[in-house]
Amino acid sequence: MRVVLATMALELGGAETHVVGLALCLAARGHQVLVASAGGRLVERLKEAGIPHHHVPLASRHPWHLWRGALALRKLVGEFRPHIMHAHARIPAFLCERVRGKVPLVTTYHGAYSAGFPWSLVTRAGDFTIAVSEDIEHHLQSRFGFDPQRIAVIPNGIDTESFRPGLNTAELRRQLGFASEDRILFHASRLSSDVVAATLYLIERAPSLLGQDPHLHLLIAGDGPMRPHVEREIASANHRMGRQRVRWVGLQDNLALWYNLAEVVIGAGRVALEAMACGRPVVILGAQDRDVFIGGWVESSSWERLARTNFTARGAGRHAGDLERDLALVLQEPGRAAEWGTIGRHLVCDKYSLPAVCAEIEKVYQLVVQERARR
Repeated sequence: MRVVLATMALELGGAETHVVGLALCLAARGHQVLVASAGGRLVERLKEAGIPHHHVPLASRHPWHLWRGALALRKLVGEFRPHIMHAHARIPAFLCERVRGKVPLVTTYHGAYSAGFPWSLVTRAGDFTIAVSEDIEHHLQSRFGFDPQRIAVIPNGIDTESFRPGLNTAELRRQLGFASEDRILFHASRLSSDVVAATLYLIERAPSLLGQDPHLHLLIAGDGPMRPHVEREIASANHRMGRQRVRWVGLQDNLALWYNLAEVVIGAGRVALEAMACGRPVVILGAQDRDVFIGGWVESSSWERLARTNFTARGAGRHAGDLERDLALVLQEPGRAAEWGTIGRHLVCDKYSLPAVCAEIEKVYQLVVQERARR
């Protein structure tokens, strides 16, 4: 099957990493895959695997870019003659809908996008829609009127071979200047306005979270337009604590190594799932615009609740003391931390592995292709 995957761009991020992983998995299963996007750091991974990437301006709402994007996609469809197109996010879905002709279109929605005018005009379902979590499924039905019979909940896949426990972190620890007794809390996120509230909240709470333990440190990975603000808040937190205990470590390609370095990972969405795959205990801290959501620990009694929001805790209440209580619980009980890390690894391998997710997406492809053939 010839498959076009269209996404806004391929910088480091949850949806973007999923698209690359899906492309690799589909190619390994015998499909001919082409990826269209505005480009980014992850294009190199596609090139290394021999998967073609076409640069198409899919990351901008500017009319000129939309027009150019539509022309480029129309040309791509004519030359590649795909059996199916799979659009990730709103702009790619809108443009694919306009140029696909008789080619079946599947869309994936990774977040709770804004509704109302004019957004509803450009939010397209395609022939079938994939929502990455139950709350996104409900959002698409209630806010955009998507047909519930044409939506499937399929989470983003995790490469459980790359993200695994037991990686050697000795050299990384040495480079960072940490002693064997130093313990690390790790947080990774895009530093963009729509999600940065969680990072800022974590930095604000750092003096309480780290307490008086001189060996406990907080590392923050990621990049984006809000980085200068994040760096100022880190400097302020360190000043209040009298020494550098919070550090920004930039954008990291090999996050699996950093997860293995950490005693606890604090984050949401794909970060949480990748860290769980690495066997690390994870506490969910997410954000949407200015709202901060604290979901607590991922363990056997909480994972079903957290999975409904793709491990973002969207809609959960914000309580100032929750993070402190959660971290104290696991930092003081290493046995509990190890147990929760093991539970997380088993959960991801069982329900979120890339091959399992890819197989579910293939079923959707086969459904819409067969439906189109019967028309």
